[in-house]
Amino acid sequence: MSKISRLVKELGYMGLFAVKGGRALLKLSSEYKPKAVVGIACYYEGELAFKVFKGSDVAVQYVPLNKDGCANTDTNIEEVEKVLKQTENG
Repeated sequence: MSKISRLVKELGYMGLFAVKGGRALLKLSSEYKPKAVVGIACYYEGELAFKVFKGSDVAVQYVPLNKDGCANTDTNIEEVEKVLKQTENG
């Protein structure tokens, strides 16, 4: 289990999903009815999430990738942990 998966489980989040962009977010949102979405994404996809949920009651936060692309991406795990804990605590 990855560090992020373990943290999501420990903090009691609804789930962890790996998706490819805005349309997938809409589908998951209509199925699961989240109150918030925390993503790890490239800048383009992260900003797209804000547009997808604009005008809705869904709060959006994301941690930008350190290394962009479709393979071998990278993120700052400490920043992910910080955002997940901040969001979990309100």
